[in-house]
Amino acid sequence: MLSKKLTFRTIIILVLTLPFVLLAQEISNETIIAEYDGGKITKGELEERIEKIPAMYRQKYSTNEGKVDLLNMLGTEVIFYQEALSMGLENDEEVLQRIDLQLKSAFYNEYKQDLINQFIQIETKNEYEKRLVEQDEITYDSYVVKAGDNLRKIAGLDSIYNDESKWKIIFESNSDKLKSPGLLKIGQVLRIPRAKEPVEIKYEEVEFDVRNTITPEQQREMIEKKKQELFAKYNIEIINFILDSVKVEEVMEQKYPANEKFILSSNPDLEKYLADYLELNVKVAPQKIQRLQDAEDLKRMVEQSVEYDVFYLDALDQGLDKKESIKEISEQIKLNMILRTTYNRLVVEIIPTADEDLRKYYDENIKKFSTNPSRKIQAFVFETEKQAKNMRKKVKKALKKNDEETIAGIIENSAYPQKDGIIDHIYNNDIVPGFGKDKEFCKAIWDADPKKLSQISQNSKEEFLFFKILKDSLAVATPFDEVKGEIKTTMVKEISRENFENLKKELEAKYSLKKYPDRLLVKLTAEEYFNKSEESQKKKRFKDAIYYYDQIIKFYPNNVDDYKALFMKGFLYAEELNEKEKAIEMFNELLEKYPEGDLTESARFMVEELSGKTQVFEEIEGNK
Repeated sequence: MLSKKLTFRTIIILVLTLPFVLLAQEISNETIIAEYDGGKITKGELEERIEKIPAMYRQKYSTNEGKVDLLNMLGTEVIFYQEALSMGLENDEEVLQRIDLQLKSAFYNEYKQDLINQFIQIETKNEYEKRLVEQDEITYDSYVVKAGDNLRKIAGLDSIYNDESKWKIIFESNSDKLKSPGLLKIGQVLRIPRAKEPVEIKYEEVEFDVRNTITPEQQREMIEKKKQELFAKYNIEIINFILDSVKVEEVMEQKYPANEKFILSSNPDLEKYLADYLELNVKVAPQKIQRLQDAEDLKRMVEQSVEYDVFYLDALDQGLDKKESIKEISEQIKLNMILRTTYNRLVVEIIPTADEDLRKYYDENIKKFSTNPSRKIQAFVFETEKQAKNMRKKVKKALKKNDEETIAGIIENSAYPQKDGIIDHIYNNDIVPGFGKDKEFCKAIWDADPKKLSQISQNSKEEFLFFKILKDSLAVATPFDEVKGEIKTTMVKEISRENFENLKKELEAKYSLKKYPDRLLVKLTAEEYFNKSEESQKKKRFKDAIYYYDQIIKFYPNNVDDYKALFMKGFLYAEELNEKEKAIEMFNELLEKYPEGDLTESARFMVEELSGKTQVFEEIEGNK
């Protein structure tokens, strides 16, 4: 039997002396992590997707949990794409039009960046050469000859070269006024050449400087210049007087003007007809149409549209579509647009949004469109229950007599005299202004009858209190017509979530999606998990430490590592997290699974200690 003098350190040392079973496992990129009718997902494909995630979010998906989350997303993506193919969305006219708009925007941005990069290259080359020339430039100081000077003496001065042997430099620089090195005249002014200290000029540093000196205005000028060149190249003419006749409000109602040609060009692909153009944008870019206020807005929208078109055509002429980065972007645009359309048609567009549907949702969820109820109280707070009982009687009498002076005196001598004990803007959210998060106090306030002095209760600081409700502001519903837009947004968002989850389950079954998240888990050696757990404990991150012990129990059921990890879990629950019931459960599980082992006595001892059968735990706590 273990001695009652057993300490925490003794038990830990005992656990640490048990051996590890070493086993590491690597997962091949060829490993299949999901299968469905029509294909599979490999670990390599998942890793490729992680690499494409922006750096600031990549770490999240590099963990085991993050990879499982990403696998779930990829699984959803592939079954939605399969459904899109079955719906023929790959060749759907509206989808292709949306893709076309997105591609033109992507090419436009890439073209702009290429223009800026070309400008940077030219400016960097010029600046680099300029700095090299400046590096070789010689500047001159002057020196007035004094009595007793000679060129050696002058060259040796600290303020000159501090080196007498350099007298020839001075002589050669003043050969027009010195016949020989020894013929100096008092008062004569000599030129003293100064070479710059040699500094290494790095091309990449010059490029960095140039890139950071380009202003947004310069960038706009570059783009505008190129735009005018391309408008001239393709003989673009926008007939604005036709646009002047367009009534924007009618366009929003899908009433279109005559189908006149209003964009002329030497390239037929760039010519456009007004009604066709407006109808297309209402269908595939409704947000642009909704932002229009007048014909001038429409003209700006048209000009930007033509700008995208000419940049896109010229980009194709220059072979920009052959760039790997553009290829990837183009494929992603196509995939995203097909998936988004699938989602919209199967999840969002099936939601009825007529006025009667919105009204029904409004009535059933009236709290969402109402102000938050709040209460204002006058609190009487005391340190003991006896004080609170006595004061409550006095306050009750004073209220009947409207004796405000007595009430003020009681408040002044209470534990909360601030603002005469008045607390306003109390919402039913477990927070009481001035007291912070206080679930019990807040509950008492909202359970109280607003017409009566409350009963005595306790707050989180174990103070005793009662209160009078001064104001009870009930929830007020905002009229339906004022929040109609908000109702639609809220309703569509909520129902979309339900529809999405239901559709996802339906498609998982339809396409027989099977995911294997366990194949993704990177298994460390048992020793590595133990080390990580130990590091977590040093940082007081005990939940993390328990997570690593759980991984050992899961991956290494070898009666050595899992045995030790189970014991350590129990000890952390007992010693660091103060969850005695959980700790007892762990130790009892260990005793049941391993009735005979090096830690059996320790586990039995801990169960007795945690159950209150010994006093050693108190001794341990006292020695912390």
